[in-house]
Amino acid sequence: PKEERESRRLVAVSRCAPYHTVQAYLGYLEGAFLVRLLAPFHANIRKRLVKAPKVYWRDSGLAHALLNLTPDGDLRAQPWVGASWEGWVIEQVLACRRARGESFEAFFFRTQDGLEVDLLLESGRQREVIEIKLTTAPAPEDFARLEKAAALTKATRQVLISRTRQPVVSGNRWSVDLTSYLRKTEGG
Repeated sequence: PKEERESRRLVAVSRCAPYHTVQAYLGYLEGAFLVRLLAPFHANIRKRLVKAPKVYWRDSGLAHALLNLTPDGDLRAQPWVGASWEGWVIEQVLACRRARGESFEAFFFRTQDGLEVDLLLESGRQREVIEIKLTTAPAPEDFARLEKAAALTKATRQVLISRTRQPVVSGNRWSVDLTSYLRKTEGG
């Protein structure tokens, strides 16, 4: 199909095209609501921060089709399934919360040494850091990294969204599935 040819052309162009050409294509794709460019969060800390935006396909079904996943293909066996899950969860969180009329700015946070938060939401004095994992059983190391990133960004809430079946909410530290997260944040 035409979309698949265009996507492959964009990938080929991005490997050898000048920065401005890639930016123009990304701008076009963002304007067409095909991709989301998530801006980096800038903080005045002593660590070097990643400054390039993260790019996500907004429609995970389209991304799977462009990556040639057949209808009977095993999604979980794909090396990119974690990134696909992350992008899908980010789209759900942003769409649901904005549909409720919430006003916030969305970012990601990553230091040069690899400390990362997939989504950072800022609204007034509230700052929420969200880590997204495909697992059904988050590891203690996931929470330790999230806590470290929350301290650096001065977050007021830490959230780990996974496919867990046992949500745990303790004050401003949550380990929840996506449905529980959306219900819990319904109050704004």
